[in-house]
Amino acid sequence: MPDGPLCAACHATAVRTRGSCAACRNDRLLPGMDQAGRRLCPPCAGIDKDFTCPRCGTEWNLVNGICEWCQLADLLDELLVGDVDLEALRARLLQAARPDRIVIWLYASHARDLLRGLAAGAVPLTHTGLDAFENRRSADHVRGLLVAVGLLPKRDDGLARFDRWVANHIAEHAATADELKMLSQFATWNLRPELVKRARGEAVSEGQVNGATQRIRAAGALLTWLRARGRELAACTQADIDAWFASPPSTRVHAVPFLRWAMATRRAPKLQLTRRRFGNARVLDHAERLEILRRLLDRSTGCIEHRVAAMMLVLLGQPFTRIAALTLSDVVVDRDELSVRLGEGLVPVPPPFAGMITDLIGTRPNLNTASNPTSPFLFPGRSADKHLLPSTLRTAAIQMGIDIMGARSGALRQLVLDCPPTVVAEALGYSHQAMDRHARRAGSPWASYAALRRDVAPPALSDARV
Repeated sequence: MPDGPLCAACHATAVRTRGSCAACRNDRLLPGMDQAGRRLCPPCAGIDKDFTCPRCGTEWNLVNGICEWCQLADLLDELLVGDVDLEALRARLLQAARPDRIVIWLYASHARDLLRGLAAGAVPLTHTGLDAFENRRSADHVRGLLVAVGLLPKRDDGLARFDRWVANHIAEHAATADELKMLSQFATWNLRPELVKRARGEAVSEGQVNGATQRIRAAGALLTWLRARGRELAACTQADIDAWFASPPSTRVHAVPFLRWAMATRRAPKLQLTRRRFGNARVLDHAERLEILRRLLDRSTGCIEHRVAAMMLVLLGQPFTRIAALTLSDVVVDRDELSVRLGEGLVPVPPPFAGMITDLIGTRPNLNTASNPTSPFLFPGRSADKHLLPSTLRTAAIQMGIDIMGARSGALRQLVLDCPPTVVAEALGYSHQAMDRHARRAGSPWASYAALRRDVAPPALSDARV
């Protein structure tokens, strides 16, 4: 390059960056850069190489004399040969902002085998057919694209994830055929209908699936524990059950739904079950939260999407399930103030944290592939038309050394010290009962605040101390 030699990574970015040239203002490829760091088109940068594709006329990085879209089209035409019409999938893949990402994905043999199999009919164009494919990650990726283009009907991915877990892992928690039969019946007749009921017509959430699988694991652990004591479930006593709940770990409480089901179906005698006891989890104080927020402002702490999600947890006490589902329309910029819609109305985000959200909007991940080229989500996911999984954001926060429960509880208790619990509940999308509990535990002067008083105007959440 005229401005000096480039490493492979910088060169790859330079020949795949389009926009308005800082010198001539024309919209074209910008492989060059001036001394001020502004992007330049080839003529203005003094680059004499022609990047125009002779086949389609696109100005882009050329591979073997053609642009990467034409390269991808040739590759897809080679793979999608068969009686099954996958033209809609082909068109979606060619919409990728970075076709080289698709080409790299197709280097993997399992990706090529999947597309060839779908086109030839060797892999049935059904959810069941994709479930049976050997590489689940590729199958799920292509499934999302097929659903997005209308070649497959939508299905409840959460419920499918639960069914897959039961099929693949339930045997790990049963030592005998009778135990396996009992756990399978518990999963099929109790947990699965309960998942559908709790979803209330919506997709089963990741947290609901995790809770259901935790109950199966606890049930298997209980059966193993009873067997070690020389007991069968049908002959266990009140002393056995009391000893089970009195011993660590605290996750043993997740066996309660299994025991209730077993007693209701006469697989276990009628026994008295312990009430669930909630431990006193640590709550981060104001100074500890401020230290975390300072670290999140540092770019070296992590990628922007993970830092923004963690900031919303620590600053606004939001759960990752709600954070992951935020859309661009939930972020409102009015002059110099940025607000986020979390519950009823908008919650102002103070600087410099508002700047983090602005940076994220300009550099959202996962937009360069065919999955989410026009994603409405603030945190676009890797699957077509989906947001990032809450577990992805949760894992990133843990890796950044954040005590998730402590930070969230600390944020909510600080807010109810500064504002009436009713105001916090409505602004942040929580129930009034939950905020009242936080207010009582925090010793809030607003704990007895009367929400229906009309003669006193409550303070705005934006007045809360950060």
